[in-house]
Amino acid sequence: MNTEELNLLISKTRNSGTVDAEFFKKLNECESIILRGAGSFGSEIGRRLLENGISVDKLLYWDVRADDVTNLHGIPIAQPFSGDENIHETVVIHCIPNGSLSGSSIRAELLEHGFTNIIEGMPLFEAAFCEMDSNKGYDAKVCLNTTVCNWDSCGRLMHFMNSECESEPEHELLSFQVIAFVLSLKCTLSCTHCGEFINSYGKQNKDHHLPFNELKHDIDSFFDAVDSVGFVSVIGGEAFLHPDFDRIISLILEKKNFGVMGITTNGICKITERHLAVLKNERTRVIFSDYTKVLSKQQKKLFDDNVKKVRDYGIHYTVGEPVWIEPPSLRKQDFSEKIMKDMKQGCSSTKTCQTIQNGKLYPCGVTPNVFELDVADYPSDYVSLDSVDLRQEIKDLHAKPFYYSCNHCAEGGEHLTHSGEQGYSHRYDHLLDGISIVDAR
Repeated sequence: MNTEELNLLISKTRNSGTVDAEFFKKLNECESIILRGAGSFGSEIGRRLLENGISVDKLLYWDVRADDVTNLHGIPIAQPFSGDENIHETVVIHCIPNGSLSGSSIRAELLEHGFTNIIEGMPLFEAAFCEMDSNKGYDAKVCLNTTVCNWDSCGRLMHFMNSECESEPEHELLSFQVIAFVLSLKCTLSCTHCGEFINSYGKQNKDHHLPFNELKHDIDSFFDAVDSVGFVSVIGGEAFLHPDFDRIISLILEKKNFGVMGITTNGICKITERHLAVLKNERTRVIFSDYTKVLSKQQKKLFDDNVKKVRDYGIHYTVGEPVWIEPPSLRKQDFSEKIMKDMKQGCSSTKTCQTIQNGKLYPCGVTPNVFELDVADYPSDYVSLDSVDLRQEIKDLHAKPFYYSCNHCAEGGEHLTHSGEQGYSHRYDHLLDGISIVDAR
């Protein structure tokens, strides 16, 4: 079995969404199909495969929660790598599109165990199951109503946005699949392995909201410089804590050159009528990250109340438990330039985690933490939004063969038992740089 032909069919039809019955016929010829991930996205992929004639006897879910849930759509669920599948006759569909396992770590794990016939779930969803009509053009409501897929990695979304750009001859489009705006370093939780390293900021910075005027400058400068953005992600800390949250969201909504916006929240915050009013529109979704398994009953009640409040107001939303891995320690390694080039080439973060924070555009998820936490300053790893020719500098940043921050992207990757685990880990002591742990927390 070789998935090259299957992946080619997906690639050819990803933007049009017209993969046909021939694809499912060829997929059904394989000996077994493993769906890696039995969350909401994996559930949808499994259901759709059954609807398209894939035999249930060929299907198996792999999920670390297999001890709690043993069956989905009549398909058994097992712990990853717990069986004796013929790796050469098995197709694995990567069905974890959200969270830190959505990138290259799952693929690397599969390859390490010898599984080479891999299909990425998001391109498959876009080619076979996305309801966007390519003949009618982009419709944000379709994205908002499809709650199982992942805007972070949706190439079709960016394709639609690029198609709507008014391009001049010889004009090279500058497009972003995702851009994240950090509003605040203040958070209501203290996650031990926070991907934004909130516990590692000193108290003065940890309680810091980015000023509205600076955010306005960054938002205006960025959208003026680029042609299109698929997904605008608004994050913190906890974004809802920002005193000018509604003004910031309104400002972004004025921009015409992006598709959809998502506000990520832990739900352990006060969501007010003022927040709700600005969020009720056809371009925005509230993304609740559910960490209540590790939180108190009081916090869980607040979370549930906020979800109900958003739902009852008629706002688009999703609720999910993101799957986390241990973030890098940010300790400097001694990687060669060749290794760093290979790292950048295989890194999904450069597409899904580009971030704007404190007047700078960072090209991945590690670079802002390296600079903002004073680990190191690599001026070639970011662009100032005050740049005279911002558009060209962004292009030059993207074209760099590697980032020096790649040298800090190691010593992590372990699967965490519970996302959002609360507390402080001495693993990050070196990031405090003389700040006492008490002050940092």
